[in-house]
Amino acid sequence: MRYTPSMPIRITSPRNERVKAALALRDRRDRDRTARMLIEGYRENLRALEHGVRPSEVFFCRSLFLGTNEDALLARAAAAGADLLDCSEEVFRRLSYRDRPDGLLSVAPILRRRLEDLSPGPNPLVLVMEGIEKPGNLGTMLRSADAAGVDAVIVADGRTDLCNPNAVRASVGAIFTVPVVEATSEEAIRWLRAHAIRILAATPAGQRPYFECDMRGPTAIV
Repeated sequence: MRYTPSMPIRITSPRNERVKAALALRDRRDRDRTARMLIEGYRENLRALEHGVRPSEVFFCRSLFLGTNEDALLARAAAAGADLLDCSEEVFRRLSYRDRPDGLLSVAPILRRRLEDLSPGPNPLVLVMEGIEKPGNLGTMLRSADAAGVDAVIVADGRTDLCNPNAVRASVGAIFTVPVVEATSEEAIRWLRAHAIRILAATPAGQRPYFECDMRGPTAIV
């Protein structure tokens, strides 16, 4: 059955099975087990849809909408095969992991990319994040990578997963716009060397300011 903005499923109980299943995806074990993730926010969901993500469900609450474009996004999600779930404000606030929710949260397949999937091109700029622990930091670096036109991001020996809801939120959807993969540090080094990409380490203990470095040519900033 195809769901449209004019024919959603109404949910008024926080004990609804779909609500409980979505809440479980805050836990990495459930994300890994089900291969699904949460995407909250208008901008985040729009970027996901624009880059080929096909959500299975979209929970929404009209009283929390901040603009006038939400119905178009819902129609686009429905066209991609998503079930639309019209929630009471109580239910949506239970689902939301934000202080100020904007009334949109979807469930979608988790990102699955490998180093072999990257196509660095002839003159790439690559960001390598090594040992990142906080999902907020991961998301912020992805947002910066998107703004700087980075060609690929490698999360090496990460201590949080890419699909952590707070990483998605901090990235403001850049997690869907920038090619990003997870790997070990050893795998990342081998891949960079195989593609003749120079490796520069950024550290507070460095002796040379980054703006004095010549980053023309294939470069990875770690």
